Amino acid sequence: MHTCPFSLTVPMNAVLRVCLIALAWLAWPAGASSMPTLNWQMWEDPLGGRDTLVAWQSEHFRPLTAERMNPGFSSSVFWLRTQLRNTRAEPVTYWLVLDNPRLEDVQLSQRAMGDMGPGITRVAGWRYPQFWREVSADMVVFPITVPGGGMEELMLRVESRSAVSLGTSLWQPLAFREQETNQHQLQGLMMGMLGAVAVYALIQGVVRRDTVFTLFALWLASFMCHALVFLGYGYRYFWTQGGAEVVRLTGVMGASSALMFMLLSMSFLHFRQTLPPWMYRQAWLLAGVLVALMLWMSLGDYRMASSVLSLTLLLGNVSWVLPCALACIRRTPNAKLFGVSIVVFWGAGVQWQLSLLGLLAPVSTMHDGVWWFYNIALAITLLVGVTSRSLQLQRDHERTQRILLEIQSRQQ
Repeated sequence: MHTCPFSLTVPMNAVLRVCLIALAWLAWPAGASSMPTLNWQMWEDPLGGRDTLVAWQSEHFRPLTAERMNPGFSSSVFWLRTQLRNTRAEPVTYWLVLDNPRLEDVQLSQRAMGDMGPGITRVAGWRYPQFWREVSADMVVFPITVPGGGMEELMLRVESRSAVSLGTSLWQPLAFREQETNQHQLQGLMMGMLGAVAVYALIQGVVRRDTVFTLFALWLASFMCHALVFLGYGYRYFWTQGGAEVVRLTGVMGASSALMFMLLSMSFLHFRQTLPPWMYRQAWLLAGVLVALMLWMSLGDYRMASSVLSLTLLLGNVSWVLPCALACIRRTPNAKLFGVSIVVFWGAGVQWQLSLLGLLAPVSTMHDGVWWFYNIALAITLLVGVTSRSLQLQRDHERTQRILLEIQSRQQ
């Protein structure tokens, strides 16, 4: 009998550890709960080109409401201003955190109340080298010191070719580092679990010469790489020099991950046999569109190409339900289980694409555990799916051996 060359004990233990840490993370007190409230006002400057002094004197600012918190893809420059008071006698240092780690150009100007100058300006974002930052973190973090009994005025300038979201929070430095460590533990366990499943699938693909297992391993690898770059780890640890290439890399890897998932679905659910010819051709057409978008994002207008990619993935997520449903109706092996994982992946994909397009509130990577629960649920269903396919291949192998033995016994 052909036995499985890789144990599933490690992935299953990792699932339990991830769930426990996820619960602890969600129960962790919010870092901004005891912090002063920042009442931001925003001015969207569609022309750009204004300097900080002009922005300080502008009368176009309006309160930053929830409806204006997530502009999505925009060529405008967004100015945000607020005031921060220190009621204590001694100086206090806060960390101002922007929840979107993918912002390309963020500038903070700070000046004392009553000062009519432009203030002291600091920069962060993927356009600039990592070592320019005062605080090394996945997110954009600015330390702000307010003298005892004083008040400071703050002005943020945000411009980015990637999707713009303007969520901010104040943290005590120690509380932020504790939350960041807790978050990294969850993400590390999550990636470790997905990595274990990917290695298992790759071994199965090589040993059994199975295309589905091989595509599954490649998709998981591309998904993990995209998630790490999307969350800011690529810029923080690998492409610390910053620049346009780091921004483009996020979209290109997102499109490549979606392409690998398409190829996996088409092979796993036998689209060539289960779908009508016109629907099968449309699936390959969508794959061609993703390849074209990868080239566009690499060489052309990234903002426009990335927004088109989000629309394409949104439509793809919706339209992909039909071929999966047809595969279930025609009782394709493991189609129902694959459909369950599709529902999880579909929900996460739709939410994120709508958020990137500015149609839903942005998901905070510092406060919201929904993203990771999506990933945990997806990993569990995929793990069960891989196991089911392995057992199916084992049963097919045993059935073939029995048939061969029966033929040999009859010949004798």
